[in-house]
Amino acid sequence: MLIGTLSHISYGRFAAALILPALLSLACVLAVLLVAFRRELRGPPLVSKDVPPPKVRRSSAILCLAVLTLILGGFLLGYSLAWTALFGAALLAIFSRVPPRDLLGRVDGSLLLFFAGLFVVTHGVAQAGIAERIHAGLAPFFGTTAGQQVFRFGLFTVAACQLVSNVPFVLLAAEWVPKLTDPQLQWLALALVSTLAGNLTPVASVANLIVLESAGEKGRIGFWRFLSVGAFCTFLPLVLALVCLLAESHLK
Repeated sequence: MLIGTLSHISYGRFAAALILPALLSLACVLAVLLVAFRRELRGPPLVSKDVPPPKVRRSSAILCLAVLTLILGGFLLGYSLAWTALFGAALLAIFSRVPPRDLLGRVDGSLLLFFAGLFVVTHGVAQAGIAERIHAGLAPFFGTTAGQQVFRFGLFTVAACQLVSNVPFVLLAAEWVPKLTDPQLQWLALALVSTLAGNLTPVASVANLIVLESAGEKGRIGFWRFLSVGAFCTFLPLVLALVCLLAESHLK
């Protein structure tokens, strides 16, 4: 959403450009996981057959699907991503008949605070001029052609996301991308790379922290164990997806 807002690329154009690279990446990550955890997958089922299926509130499910369809329509029509999403959330809060206290009580405050802290640090780096100096020093390394910059700036993105997480880095890189060759292609590549970079280590994406914290004791995965699988789930789909994205750009 940040890249869509900062780049002014429409939702439809964004989705059309990245749907094939995203599907290829997903298939690649799935293949890696099937190979990496082949022994565990051959064992007994992870979920007991005696566990009853979750209860579904039919009215709430219909409401959620209707609001989701409305939000998607707003995105495709070019309305603000942020305000459209907030409008949908407000509709759910009003018509779901669930007390707002219960809804807000499920928000993880510690993760939000952690996320906010990353934004503060990133903004401080930008205001201090450190980001501009980093860009000036690395600009020759990124190359001059669009293809070189996609891969080299992508490699830098993967490394940087491990330090400040992928979403704060997007804010940091927002001042750099317009200076690159073919900015629209570079925005799309940044969306692709920063997302897949989140697979490498637990701290590369706040989504990783949410999953690991939600898993409790089952989520105690060591850093090196995460990295050993995450490396394959990052670089293999990344190369495949970027090649696909560049091929699409050359066909246009």
